[in-house]
Amino acid sequence: MSVIDTLNHSVVAYDPKATKAFTGQRLSKVTYKTVTDKESPLYGIKRDSKCVSLPLFKAEEVVSQSAALAPYVIEYLQTVQDKIVRERIDAGASSISMAEVSIAGCIEYLDTNNESGRLTKESVASWFNENIADALTVTLADKLGVSETPTDAESNKIIAVVEAFKGKISSLAGGKTAYEPKICKSLINALELAPAGDVLATRFTARLNKMIADHKNDDELLNLL
Repeated sequence: MSVIDTLNHSVVAYDPKATKAFTGQRLSKVTYKTVTDKESPLYGIKRDSKCVSLPLFKAEEVVSQSAALAPYVIEYLQTVQDKIVRERIDAGASSISMAEVSIAGCIEYLDTNNESGRLTKESVASWFNENIADALTVTLADKLGVSETPTDAESNKIIAVVEAFKGKISSLAGGKTAYEPKICKSLINALELAPAGDVLATRFTARLNKMIADHKNDDELLNLL
């Protein structure tokens, strides 16, 4: 990648095995397929893949532009409602409840299907590094009773645990990820270290709480037998 420029972001060749975004940023990729249209002057040509490292949007930036964004958000939520309605009708529904197509219902659908923002493990990992990693490192050091000058073994242990948390939280980018209640509670504790009001932390916490509730409901059903 090129040197960071706050005003311009260099477009470079994309190598899926080597190209990485800058710390705290995400990689926007443009890839091409070989042109198969024989009428095209580019027939048989496959253009080189390109990419650019871009800063992540911050929650406060989005909130500050909420009034301007509102019409586009409403339009988008209507497309989400349409998807919910289609899936329910395909499943044989004869009516649609207001709860299913409310804003809360749309958010739940987006969380489940990972359609809100198209999160990737890479983007969530970058967010974790920027917003949680340092605070989690300090918290773990305190819990483990590590001194101000930790040994290599202590440092490696803390790094390994932080990476484990990052891995599990990054996996929440996938809509089908599910964890046991004990893991959910640990991840929620880690998410509490994010800045107050952080959108992703709030979203992931709600999803983890739902996993806990769903697990409890499953246990109650099984106990009926």
